[in-house]
Amino acid sequence: MSLWLERRQVPLYLLALGMAAVVGLLAPATAPVWEGAITSVLGALLTVTFLAVPFRALLVGVLRVLLTPCVDYVIVFTRLAGGASDRPLASSPLLMLLQILLLPILLARFLGADAASTIDPVPFVEAFLLLILVPLDLAALTQLLAERVVAVLRACRRGRRDADARRAARNGGLRARDPVACPFGMNAAGE
Repeated sequence: MSLWLERRQVPLYLLALGMAAVVGLLAPATAPVWEGAITSVLGALLTVTFLAVPFRALLVGVLRVLLTPCVDYVIVFTRLAGGASDRPLASSPLLMLLQILLLPILLARFLGADAASTIDPVPFVEAFLLLILVPLDLAALTQLLAERVVAVLRACRRGRRDADARRAARNGGLRARDPVACPFGMNAAGE
């Protein structure tokens, strides 16, 4: 029976969604009844799902979720609670790295040494590199470039009237009509 359901999982979900849409459109007054059933139905669906997974694998999965919670949840809930969400955000690369390093140790502690060997580190390292380090580096580079662009734009807007700016322009610093130094057609003289 479970194999039959598994093979037809997507069509069954689509059928259930379609039925829910029809009931919602034709009988909107029944919404409170269906709303009250959500928790029970989800519990039943999770029970059926868990029945299809061997207990050992299920236990490893539950421990993985509990031992390494999503850092982004911590950030969001800290912000929702009015806390300083910038702190967990700034420490998220370190937190994820600690999770990667500690998960095998914690699994071995709770389930025995062989449980840690079932974890493939490649997806964790790949996620850390592609979802933490690369975006972190891109953000740092973007901020650095933005600071420089803002400084150049401010200098161009001031019209470069002060003596130091004119001297810099003559000595090969910011030059008149230099598209990199003064974008948008502005020049070092402010024209």
